[in-house]
Amino acid sequence: MTFVAIIFFAFNSLAMEQYKETDFVGKTAPEFSLKDINGDTINSSEFLGKKPVVIFFWATWCPHCRTAIKHLNDIYPELKAKGAELITIDLGEKANRVTGYLKTYNYNLITLLDENSTTVDSYGVVGVPTFFILNSQGTIKFKGHALPEDYISLLFKD
Repeated sequence: MTFVAIIFFAFNSLAMEQYKETDFVGKTAPEFSLKDINGDTINSSEFLGKKPVVIFFWATWCPHCRTAIKHLNDIYPELKAKGAELITIDLGEKANRVTGYLKTYNYNLITLLDENSTTVDSYGVVGVPTFFILNSQGTIKFKGHALPEDYISLLFKD
């Protein structure tokens, strides 16, 4: 048992170290193509580099994600009114589970499914929740595990 714990800790530490070396802030956000909860394919080229975007990586089983997604649902109308977009990306869960969760709480958010973790990997996500704030040029202005208080100014920062 101790051996397994040491292996897990070493692997997890290596994964985190790999992404610490890669500074995403200031770089152009990676493009992606994912299915939404209705089965439609959404390409990031529809919004990246065209408008400011908050990208939120989450999962239904994550208690901190549940708190954050409620807040995001509350601020979504304000974001839309300011010309920004909010994209939520669920990690590794099936559409029916995610849809059921969103319907239970009456959340009406653009939700994409990263069932194979390809987008998670390209964005260097290690743990959820993870937020990315991108300006209208598609440049990453913030990456972190909580939405910063100054998220509006970051969205519109050149």
